[in-house]
This record gives sequence, structure tokens and C-alpha cells, in this order.
Amino acid sequence: MGATRRIGTMREGAGRDTPRLPMWALLAAAGGTVVLAAGAAEHLGMLQIFAVSVLAFLPACMFARFETVRAQSVLDEYVLNLHRLGMDLPQYLPRPPRSSIYFDRWQQAEGDRFEGERNLYREKFDAYYGRSTDHGGAGGYRVKAETVVPVALATGVFVAGWTAVLGPLRLTAVGPQQLGSLTTPDLLGVGFVGAYLFTLQVLIRRYFQADLKASAYVNAVTRVVSALIVVPVMNDALLQVASPQTRVGVAFVVGFFPLVGLQALEKAAALALRTLVPSLRNDYPLSDLDGVSVWYEARLLELGIEDMENLATANLVDVILHSQVPVARLVDWVDQAHLYLHLEPRANDGGTRQVLRRLGIRTATALEDALRPSPNGTPLAGGLVPPEANQELLDNLRCALNRGGLSPSVTTAMLKTFDNDPNLRHVRKWKEDWSRPQHRSFAPPVALAPVGATNGNGRH
Repeated sequence: MGATRRIGTMREGAGRDTPRLPMWALLAAAGGTVVLAAGAAEHLGMLQIFAVSVLAFLPACMFARFETVRAQSVLDEYVLNLHRLGMDLPQYLPRPPRSSIYFDRWQQAEGDRFEGERNLYREKFDAYYGRSTDHGGAGGYRVKAETVVPVALATGVFVAGWTAVLGPLRLTAVGPQQLGSLTTPDLLGVGFVGAYLFTLQVLIRRYFQADLKASAYVNAVTRVVSALIVVPVMNDALLQVASPQTRVGVAFVVGFFPLVGLQALEKAAALALRTLVPSLRNDYPLSDLDGVSVWYEARLLELGIEDMENLATANLVDVILHSQVPVARLVDWVDQAHLYLHLEPRANDGGTRQVLRRLGIRTATALEDALRPSPNGTPLAGGLVPPEANQELLDNLRCALNRGGLSPSVTTAMLKTFDNDPNLRHVRKWKEDWSRPQHRSFAPPVALAPVGATNGNGRH
């Protein structure tokens, strides 16, 4: 049975209405009890109860909606990405869709002989999305109890937080003239609002990217708890002499980015403890990569990817499966990470990254392409680059990163080490021209041509 037919079965199972009721009923019971209890305690009026209900249950409603109409084509897209990245020999990968260019190669490699056996890549998919998602299941898609618990817990935390913000704290009624009277519990409420805003934006993004899982709600609860711990510590340790406006702004930012508060506390403690406090700053942070926003950085952090080294050595199958980051974008980040890991950290790299950027080089494979000689003396870019300019480019690129001398060539040494870097093989595989009926399966990077070799000018 082909993958397309399995997806059709998945759609039929996901479209049934009966399995939806337990999810909605459980979420309503978990949060409704807290809301009614808050109203009974006379902390909230009717308008406040309505506001708490909307703000607290919006994230849970998104999850319930997503789970009942989860992404329909995740399996086909996952399999196609495995084949294009060359994660394994074609016959050991799951069957690709019949309409794809990879089906003939999979069939020629006798992949159907292994189709009935256990497949690690399919087992990873089933473990993450559930076998009922793949095969339809006898009763349609069903949500496991352990999947609902994080969502219910996060909903309870949001209800309690908004009950405090709109109830006893009355932060919505605080004007500029009352900022000076804010207490630590008031600042906790401000930190909670910042953590909630960040969480809501992350959940909305993951909903539209078909990546909304229960783990996102675990991370949401962790962010709220972190803010509630860091905010009072910062207020007592660093903000006693700060203005009221500064204290409110810091509390909100720390709720939005708890790591900012931890870094501030680490710097303050380092002054007293000198070198005994470990630094929280990475030499190769993910934020230095093009295209990595705070939202993507938070998503990668959930997967245990904290810096470029973690990204360069990550299991791409797991990253693709557990996140819905576009694979082309993920491949580009891995490509950038491999180049930057061979350079000094940005703080003391002496502008080497800017030098490479001016030469149009921003990834490891781009450096390989720039230093690759033209075959048979053919000018680059279909004759658009004269042979003399091509030779000049290669000569200058060899010593572009050298300091205080012309040898040995830094770029040459970098190129030689790229061949053994993890995951670069899959990056090269992804960048092959997949539209060609016959293209090379993999070719190692061409070694840097020595001075005098053929480089588009016909000379040796």
C-alpha cells in the first residue's frame, strides 16, 4: 500500500467527530473548575471571568483544533526530505510517493524487498505522530491521556495567572502615577504577562507551521515558572534603586526572555565571585546565523540545540521530524554553522566573516564552490567570468583570511577539513540538482587546485 493511500486513510480517520469530544470535555473540565472557583471567591466580575476564559483557553483551543485536523501531508513530506538529503541508501528508506523522482531510484534499488521489514525511519515517525495517524486506526485518531496532561496543566497555570493579574493585582487599573507603589507580587504579574505573550506567539506560529505538540505547553509552563523565579530575584538584587518604569520594563522583558535575567544575574554575581560563576554566553550562538529569529531559536532549544556546534552535529532526521522548520532553511543553517565553527568567535574574529561576505561566501559549501576549479578549462558562469578574473579570484581567496603573510592558506586548510565535518554530506546532497534524471549520488568536495592548475584559463 503506497504512502498516498495511507495519507488518504489518515484523512478519513482525522475527520471523524466522535474522538474530538473527550479532548474538549477534558479541557473544559480542567479549566472551567478553576474559573468558577475564582468567580466564587469574588475575585473576578463577569467581565473579568470572560477575559480570563478567553486568554487562558485560547492556547488549549488551538491544540484541540490542531490535534483533530493535524497536518495531512506530513508523512509524504518527511519521506521526500529523507530521500533528497540522502540519509541512507534508497532501498533502506521508506517508500517515496509514486509521483516523485525518487520512486524509480527506490524501486531500482529493490526497496520493495525491505518494505515489509522494520524500518527505523518509519518507527521514528510512528513514535512521534502515532500509528493511528499513519494507518487510520480502528476508531480514528485518538489523543493519549499523557498528551492532554501538559495542555491541561498549562491551561490551569494561565487561568491562575490571569485571575491574579485581573483580580487581586488589578494591573489593568494601574496608571503612570501609581507605578511607584508596585510591589514584588505586582512585578510578578508583569513578568507573567510577558511570558504569556511570548508563549502565545510561539503557539500561533507553531499552529500555522503544523508543529503544535504537547511539548510546546511544557515549555510554556517552564517559561512562566522561570519568570516567576527570576523576576523577584532581579528586583531584590539589581533594581532596588531603579526607577518604577525601569522595574516594570525589566520584569516584562525577563518574562519574555528569562535568559536575559539569568545573564544579568550571572554578570552581577561574577563581580563578587570572579571566575567561579560559569558564563551563560555561547561563543557560537544560534542568533549569529542568518534567518534564526528568537522564535526559531526557542524552537531549536526545545530540541536540545543550544548553539552552532549542537546544530552542526544534530541528527537531521530527528530535527526534521520533531520540528516543522522548512528543510531548505534548516540545511542552510547547518551549512552556515559548519563555516562559522571553523572561524574564531565573532567577538574576536577580526572581521573574517565580513571578508568572506564581501566575496559572496556565507556557507561552507559556498566556500567549496568558490575554490573549485572549472572543469576542462571552461570559464565559469557560462563564459560570464573571464578566465583571468577567475584565476585572480582563486589566488585572492586563498589568502583572504591570512594575517601577516601569504602562506599557509587559511581557506585551503578549512576546505580540507570540511570533508570530514558531520552533516555536510547531506547538505551537499540536498543542493544537488534533483531535476536531472541522472545526477551523481555524492561526490566529495574537490580539493583546492594548486597554483598553476587549470582554472578556466586553459593554462597548467
